[in-house]
Amino acid sequence: MLCPFCLTELQPRASQCGPCSRHLPSDYVKAHGNWWRKKPAIVSVIGFSGHGKTVYLASLFYALQKLAPNAWAGFYRQGLTLKTLEMLYRNLDLLMEGRLPDSTQPGFPEPNIDRLHKIPQFGDRTLLIYDPPGEAFELLGEEGEYIQKHAGFVRHSRCALFLVSLKDMMTRFETTDAVANEMHRLLETYNVGMTNMGAPRRSQHLIVVYTKGDLLPGNFEGLPEEVADYLERDGVTSLRELGSYMEGMRRNSRLLREFSRGVLNAENFLGNADDHFKTVEFCAVSALGAQPVGDRLSERITPRRVLDPLLWVLEKSFRLDERLLMKLRKGVVN
Repeated sequence: MLCPFCLTELQPRASQCGPCSRHLPSDYVKAHGNWWRKKPAIVSVIGFSGHGKTVYLASLFYALQKLAPNAWAGFYRQGLTLKTLEMLYRNLDLLMEGRLPDSTQPGFPEPNIDRLHKIPQFGDRTLLIYDPPGEAFELLGEEGEYIQKHAGFVRHSRCALFLVSLKDMMTRFETTDAVANEMHRLLETYNVGMTNMGAPRRSQHLIVVYTKGDLLPGNFEGLPEEVADYLERDGVTSLRELGSYMEGMRRNSRLLREFSRGVLNAENFLGNADDHFKTVEFCAVSALGAQPVGDRLSERITPRRVLDPLLWVLEKSFRLDERLLMKLRKGVVN
C-alpha cells in the first residue's frame, strides 16, 4: 500500500506511515488494505508554466461535482481528507464567482485524495491527484533533483497527463515547426527527469492533453472539423452511454494524432513518445469554455471534455488489473 503523502510503500492495512508520521485516511486504508483490492490511480499532471494545469484540475473537480452525478446513476465524489475538501471547495467557490484559482506554489504537493463511487464500467475508484509547480519539470538540475523533490510522484503513476497549450505556444513561437520543437523539448525534459529517478522505460501510458481547446478552431488550419464538433458536442447526455462516449474518445485521439503529425509536424515528439511510453493517446479540453479576461471568467464556466483525460487514466490504469484479477480468481495465474 502506498502512502499518499510521501509515496513510501507500506504494509497492507497500515494506519500510519513511519517515514512521514502521517495518519492515513481510514477510508483509504479500507479500500486498499489488501493486495486484491483496487489500487488507487495516481494522476500525474505534467503541466509546464502557463499551460493551464491548475485551471484544468479545478475544472475537472467542478465536472465531477456538478456534471458527472447527472450523467451516472448513483455516482458521487467523496473527499478523504480535510485538505482535499478545503482545496476542492475553495476552487469551486472561485469558479462559481467567476474567478480563477491561484497558481501552484513550489514544494512537494499535498495530494487530493478522492473516492469516486459507481463509475460506469469502473466501479469505485480512488484518485491521488497531485498539482506540482510547472517549474518542477523545467528546472531539473544536473541530476533531476528538482523534479524528484517537487514531483517525485510521477514515477509511481501508470499514466502521465501531458498538458500543452498549443495556442499559447503559437503566440510565443509563431510557427508550427517551433511549437513542435518546444513540445519535443518539454517531453525530453520529462524523460530525463524520469530516467534520473530510475523509472523503467515504457513503464507509463502518455495522454497528451491539448488545453484551451476552444482556441484551436480558427487558429490552426488543418484541424479536423470532427475535432471541433467533438469539443462543441460535450454534454451530460453523451456521458450516459459511457461505452459509446469512449469510442468517440478513441476516434478523437486518432484524429488529434494525425493533426499533430500532419499540421504541427511533430514527428520527433511522436517518435520519442512512442519509444518511451507503452501507449500514447490524445485529447483536447476546454476547462472554462471561453477565455478569461485577466483573472476573471468572461462568462459562466462551461467545461468541455474535461473528463476525457480522467477516463483515459481509468482505462489505462485498471483494464489490466481487472483482467488479471479474473485470472487469479479462476486459478490461471499462480
